[in-house]
Amino acid sequence: MAEALVQKQWHFSATKEGWSALGCVDQTEPLCVTDPEGARFAFLHGRPYEMGEDGHYKLIGPERCMALYSKKGIDAFYDLDGTFVFALCDNKAKESIVITDRYGHRPIYYRLRNGGLAFASEIKALVPKGELPELDKVGLAEHFLYNSAIGKRTIYKGIKVLPPAAIMKYDGQSLNISEYWSINYSQDTRTDDKELAIELIDTLKLAMQDRLKHSKRPVVTLSGGLDSRTLVAAGGEAKFGCATFGLPGCREISIAQKVARRAGKEHLIIEYIPENLIKHSQEPIIATDGQNTLLVSYLPLVFDRMRSDYEVFFNALAGDLLLGGSYLTHEVLSADSDKTLFTAVEDKTMLFDRELLTLIFEDSFLSPKDIEDARAEMKQALLDLKKEGLSYPNQADKFFLKQYVRRVTIMGSVVGRIYLEEEIPTYDLRFLEVVTRIPPNMRAKHRIYRKFLIHLSPKLASVPYQRTMLPANASPFFWEIGLIYHRRMEMAKRRLYRFTQGKLDIKSKRSYVDYERWLRKSVGWREVVYGTLLSERTAARGLLNRRGIENIIEQHERRIADHSRRLCYLASLELNLRVFEERQGLRY
Repeated sequence: MAEALVQKQWHFSATKEGWSALGCVDQTEPLCVTDPEGARFAFLHGRPYEMGEDGHYKLIGPERCMALYSKKGIDAFYDLDGTFVFALCDNKAKESIVITDRYGHRPIYYRLRNGGLAFASEIKALVPKGELPELDKVGLAEHFLYNSAIGKRTIYKGIKVLPPAAIMKYDGQSLNISEYWSINYSQDTRTDDKELAIELIDTLKLAMQDRLKHSKRPVVTLSGGLDSRTLVAAGGEAKFGCATFGLPGCREISIAQKVARRAGKEHLIIEYIPENLIKHSQEPIIATDGQNTLLVSYLPLVFDRMRSDYEVFFNALAGDLLLGGSYLTHEVLSADSDKTLFTAVEDKTMLFDRELLTLIFEDSFLSPKDIEDARAEMKQALLDLKKEGLSYPNQADKFFLKQYVRRVTIMGSVVGRIYLEEEIPTYDLRFLEVVTRIPPNMRAKHRIYRKFLIHLSPKLASVPYQRTMLPANASPFFWEIGLIYHRRMEMAKRRLYRFTQGKLDIKSKRSYVDYERWLRKSVGWREVVYGTLLSERTAARGLLNRRGIENIIEQHERRIADHSRRLCYLASLELNLRVFEERQGLRY
């Protein structure tokens, strides 16, 4: 194990060779340590926090982790917070141990082969040269149905990902994986919104304070939403910057400028046009072994620019989901059976429906049985949560946290951490324990979130929210009207385009990307996506049905449907398979 770990210069671009994106900003502290007797060797990746006697978190390194393990064994890690992976080779006990943080935000993949266990933060590192990974058809069906494979499964046969709060032990004969913690929803009987808002404020401020204290040149990635501005507000007068990226003139930038200005923070704005992103388009695919897609091609450009000014980026990951109830749809809240909950969750997560998936893939490769097996695994994942005694809405919320956030959203962080380190204050255990006491109906539709933000910072709450263009202190009625209005405006633009046969094509200023338009207007992006999907090399692989691909491209071109996300997912699969082929020296 020790021979396989090499400490390299931390900042580097994603490569096809499979160097894992591991490192620390402070190069004065090594990643690897041994005990005085040389009987134990340990490796730490990430930023674990230990509670001090003063009630504040203290950032600890590999030597402290080793000391805690020597004193308490595995129990030592039950009390840590933060995001990290700790791996230890114990020659005394004749076993290797890998421990992931409570949330699984530092993905670790593992594989049993040739009588041994291999694990790494990149799948490429588990696939030696001379071997092409075999696709797992059920995992692939899940990837296209629900944006990612379910649970431990990946899209590659025999390669799995460790769950959150995992303890993996291997003694050379048997592999054992257990979980030491799980998010606990315990509904609060209190209904006082103000009291809950104050608790949320106190714990988030504490989370920001403790993390800012241990971060060099910190920056909050500031958008037009609510999540990132709550971090800015909770950070208060501490010294940190803000960074926003997007298309020139987009709402994300204009709203973020108002937030940064009112908070009195320095503000880095990174603008780009679609052509700027093409040269970076494959880097997220390479860095995540195809689990990220062309849809986040802006990340390398953005983080490369940020690292000239900053070292640690603060991410408000899943704040909207945890506190804003973004996945607590009416269907989820009103679910009254396992079947209705599954339908509600599936509708919310689905990328390709079953019918479209069967049209896109060749029957000889992806069968209806593979698709139904994928759906069965999703059903089982929800049923497993039911055993914990959760209500249907909390089952759904926990599923999204353990599945969608950990397997989809966090892949953006995997790319970002190639350039900067990351902190996620919204996953601070003290803050989470307050959030998970709040009943689902109070979290839905940003009810408690908006009150929390108003109490936290009235001046930032008065800045419009990107999705409604209304401030958080607007009445709930108008807030809901704003959501409906902007949703219908986007639908009206598509209809106008079709009615005028493309003569009126109104640009969207809503978000920081516009792949829907880019695939119709940008020659470069059409080549990256359409050129890849319709190439002879793709056809020769025998996975995708060319007529099915041509059909959804035509629908997209005519604005009958927005297939940009689906087309980028499909092209990303093909481009990722080429990465593995090119590592073997294969050329086409």
